[in-house]
Amino acid sequence: MEKEELLTIAVEYGHVESVQHLTEMPDVNVNISVNKIWAVFRCLPLWEPNEKLTDQKNHHFLFLKPIGSAARMGNVDMVRSLLACGRIDVNKGEPLHWAAGMGHLDVVKELLKSEKQVDVNEVKHLPLQVEHDTSRYGHTFSPLHLASLFDHASGCEGLM
Repeated sequence: MEKEELLTIAVEYGHVESVQHLTEMPDVNVNISVNKIWAVFRCLPLWEPNEKLTDQKNHHFLFLKPIGSAARMGNVDMVRSLLACGRIDVNKGEPLHWAAGMGHLDVVKELLKSEKQVDVNEVKHLPLQVEHDTSRYGHTFSPLHLASLFDHASGCEGLM
């Protein structure tokens, strides 16, 4: 198993100490999404699909970068741990988009105050399906679009 796969598993299951250890290793690519992750999770004992890894409706696995997974889950301690390694590219992947869309305001604030410059106006393509409007699946959104769409804009002043 590669170190990047271990990092992905540690992030998904909230193991902050393991993430800290792995991100201290200079040869670990902290900005990669692991496309082989399904095979990794299938090998775990008593494994069942983790709802955090799927789009929940079609059960397509989402291959997010570690910072994107932590932001999507609202794990602010994990986001801090990842940012502390100094090698996270906050504009690779969609961490701000996921945090804003999911209403994780603590994570939004943490990303905005990070030393890295976060582009709050960047529009990204997301694997998003809105229950009442399936035409939005796969369209592009800014973080503020997502916060507004899911009624979280009132807490996202930093995005305006």
